[in-house]
Amino acid sequence: MKEAAYKARGFWKVVAILCLVALTGLLSFELLCVNHLEVEGNHAVSAEAVKSLSGIKPGMNMLKISFDEVAAALSRNPYIELRDIERQFPDTVILHVYERRERAVVEHLGAYVCIDEHGTILRTAAQPGAGSIRVTGMGLQGVKAGERIKCKVGQKSDSLCRILQYLVDGKRLDTVTGIDMRDVSDIKLTLKAGYAVLLGDAADIPEKFRWVDAMLPVLAEKGYDSGTLNVTSISGATYSP
Repeated sequence: MKEAAYKARGFWKVVAILCLVALTGLLSFELLCVNHLEVEGNHAVSAEAVKSLSGIKPGMNMLKISFDEVAAALSRNPYIELRDIERQFPDTVILHVYERRERAVVEHLGAYVCIDEHGTILRTAAQPGAGSIRVTGMGLQGVKAGERIKCKVGQKSDSLCRILQYLVDGKRLDTVTGIDMRDVSDIKLTLKAGYAVLLGDAADIPEKFRWVDAMLPVLAEKGYDSGTLNVTSISGATYSP
């Protein structure tokens, strides 16, 4: 009898443990379901558009959301890049995104290819946007939204991006209206102030712009509102009307 009683108690202990495990698993699953989806880092693209593209639905298990899958889904909009997926337990997921911005337009086959400072193609337009930096002489090979620009001369892409990134970081985008990339070793800029700048190659850009910054007030003081600044040498600058 005692042996049977022990067996019975053991059986019910096992049943109780299994029930507890099942209940815990059920509660954990429900607690880890997505009930709130948020977006941070977007500006022009709406949060609802990002959510819709992400493929994340209410009720999905938070732990089963794949960064690579969500990143691939969001890449269908070239303006959006996924930076991180934050999980705030028990039921909130936050998508941290970076929104690319149009920094310049590259002339190509009678149209204008809008790019960000990293050379990512965002869209193709019939006309350049107001205030856009117009880039000529690139010789693009293929144009596909979301991909980086490719040129017949590969060095041109890197050189242009180096210039654009400097202009963005230095908050100088609105000071330049044109970039002539026909010769990657003899790049020419057109300034909004009316001057042309012979930049040479895309090396030592900060040093070259320091000469531009030093010369412009001097030229303005002397009454010059056009002409050409040559900063191809980082040791000095020359001016010709």
